[in-house]
Amino acid sequence: MSNVLFPKIRGLAWSVTKTPTFSTEIQESVAGREVRVQNFQNPIWEFTLSYEYLLNDPKSRDENEQTPLETLVGFFLARGGQFDDFLLNESDLTGRLEDSVYSGQPIAIGDGTSKSFQLSNVLLCNVTSAWQRFSVSGDDRDAGFGLYDSWFAVDPAGSARYLGSGMWMVDAGDYHADKKSELVFSIDQENRGGYRIYYDNFKKTAEFKFSYH
Repeated sequence: MSNVLFPKIRGLAWSVTKTPTFSTEIQESVAGREVRVQNFQNPIWEFTLSYEYLLNDPKSRDENEQTPLETLVGFFLARGGQFDDFLLNESDLTGRLEDSVYSGQPIAIGDGTSKSFQLSNVLLCNVTSAWQRFSVSGDDRDAGFGLYDSWFAVDPAGSARYLGSGMWMVDAGDYHADKKSELVFSIDQENRGGYRIYYDNFKKTAEFKFSYH
């Protein structure tokens, strides 16, 4: 992956469009029943930018002796189409620092052995408290097995609650319109799939499960 940052150029219009894209496999039986498998753990976001103007006056050259228009054109030519990717600082587009920076969030609870932890972020809405959740993956050398895709929820008091393993988060939202977030997970285990939802501050859960064989 390239570490080249999309250039910040004057002239960007106010309307910046951010659209999530997904990939889903759908298998349909002769009887019309469907099994759907989500390929992306997280959506791939597409940004559409509109510039009101791009200066190409020699007086507007930067320290690299390029005008804004030359900078943008040169950036895309250097990517070689789909050959190379690049990074995007969303704060440069929106002017909001919180769109690109997260702080004060726990990563995981170490056990003295595990060195690999999955980093991710989710916003959980609750008018009376603030929940956080994290996922841990790593090898337990003493036990002789790996702990992968194990999920925990941490309440405002700092107490952790084990949710389960062999799953990954699909979405979080206030589906019941009760100002509390529900979390939806995709079950990804050997010969077993489905979906699991946690609600009522992780006190309740419901599942839809199926087997492959």
